[in-house]
Amino acid sequence: MTVYKYTDSRPRSWDEIEKHFTDHFSGRHHKMLDLIKHIKKTGASQRLYALTSMDKLVVSVYGKIDLTKEALHITYNLHTDKWHFEYYAKPFHDAELVRTYDSEIGIQKFDDFLKKVNW
Repeated sequence: MTVYKYTDSRPRSWDEIEKHFTDHFSGRHHKMLDLIKHIKKTGASQRLYALTSMDKLVVSVYGKIDLTKEALHITYNLHTDKWHFEYYAKPFHDAELVRTYDSEIGIQKFDDFLKKVNW
């Protein structure tokens, strides 16, 4: 029998996340910064928690983020100019949603995702 081990990670403030992408990527990740600013501007930052792992943003509705449970992993590929979303709904399962979007529709698709999962 497989035992589920909760792997929580401490979220960071949205200001810290914005600073992370500004400081560590010398302005190259402006699309990710646009998304973070959008989240802050729309007020979604009041109900969403997030953390970063290098160039990845992980978003959840829980204050203790479990990377494998109700977590949206977002990356932006600088070479292809595409967003990549992976949503993990349940531990021990593959990502429930895996999508790649063109750069100009990524933020809208993020908003659509929030509505779809009622976040």
